[in-house]
Amino acid sequence: MQVFHRKVYSNQMDKKEMEEIKVLIADDHTLFAEGMQLLLKKKSCPLNVNIIGICSNGEEVIDTLSQQEVDLLILDLKMPKLDGFNVIPVIRKQLKLKTLRILVVTQYNEDKFIRLAFKNGADGYILKAENSQEFFHAIQTVLRNEVYLGKGLRTSPPKKNLSENVAPTTLSREETMYDLSSYLTKREIQVLEHVSKGLNNREIAERLYISQDTVNVHRRNILKKLRVKNTAGLIKFALEHNIV
Repeated sequence: MQVFHRKVYSNQMDKKEMEEIKVLIADDHTLFAEGMQLLLKKKSCPLNVNIIGICSNGEEVIDTLSQQEVDLLILDLKMPKLDGFNVIPVIRKQLKLKTLRILVVTQYNEDKFIRLAFKNGADGYILKAENSQEFFHAIQTVLRNEVYLGKGLRTSPPKKNLSENVAPTTLSREETMYDLSSYLTKREIQVLEHVSKGLNNREIAERLYISQDTVNVHRRNILKKLRVKNTAGLIKFALEHNIV
């Protein structure tokens, strides 16, 4: 995958002469997602963009990125099945897409959301209320492998080219914990917690008053949803994301 370093895009350049940027849009509001798509195809857009697709939930994002090469992901935070906060760590740690640029486009300007997005691996954060020129500027910034933080947002993520005078922020356990309830059932979460503590199927069945066969079904579903291969992967996932 192409890594964009010090490349400068200008409206004066012919778009055909620019390197094509493969973009995936993820937003569950269809009108807004289609609006961004049209915006990126307008003549006023200073980039040569190829829209790979539009995803309406986090699971579609992960499936698409597993199969196609993408340079830039434009990501909403609040989506069904798997939200943006949970999508980003999967991209970075499980899919290992280190060079994919991730620009969060959201309505949420709360400090904790901004810090969590950057902590998980986002490259830029812009509000949906911004104008098109600022949107283009945000994209160009992250494609240069620099961090973009939208106008009026006070939190400074501890990454890349940000000012050294800004002290890095830390998140509480509650802020860094995965929102498992968005894509695991309550019973699956209970099984995962027990697996992470080293309990076997028989012990989990006894604790939860269910059969071992039922525990096996839950474990298979958890492995599939979290995209890990075995119990060791589940334990590692739980430890990395403060689930236990």
